[in-house]
Amino acid sequence: NNNYWHWLYDVLPKFALCNKFLDLSKVDFFLLPDHEKKFQKETLDCLNIPPHKRISSKKFRHIKARELIITDHPVVITGNATRDIINIPDWIILWLKNSFLSSKKSQNNKNKIYIDRNDENSNYPLQRSISNELEIKKYLSGKNFIFAKLHKMKFEEQVDLFNNAECVVGLHGGGFGNISFCK
Repeated sequence: NNNYWHWLYDVLPKFALCNKFLDLSKVDFFLLPDHEKKFQKETLDCLNIPPHKRISSKKFRHIKARELIITDHPVVITGNATRDIINIPDWIILWLKNSFLSSKKSQNNKNKIYIDRNDENSNYPLQRSISNELEIKKYLSGKNFIFAKLHKMKFEEQVDLFNNAECVVGLHGGGFGNISFCK
């Protein structure tokens, strides 16, 4: 999953499921959809999954193993993906918070965040856009909003930013997966 939201809610919770039954440090390798994106590397680092144990299913289409441990999809459990995604299990959100919120004292800032998806350096056209975004940004800047370009931030910075959020505004996208880290 190259999509940030799907990585957070579809892939990472599988580590929680496995960790209920085995010590992850004793697992030889983890077969992942991929692990090359910055957010993938950073989240796996936070979970203490060493780089040498990460195998990409994009690169390795076939594997041979004496023992293979797999999990069901953590969200899509009824076969109706649309309905299941609307009803993400509470345990996933709690696990994300417990796994990624640092033990350091929260700053208790009252951030008002606008998720700014604009990336002038990207070679890809925006898939979604707001027709009057400049007008919205001008209005929100008068209301002391922070314009956060999540794709340029480290994962831990995003977690901290959302954990100290009072209000989050933006266009539909994977960055909204971070609201699990809000108080």
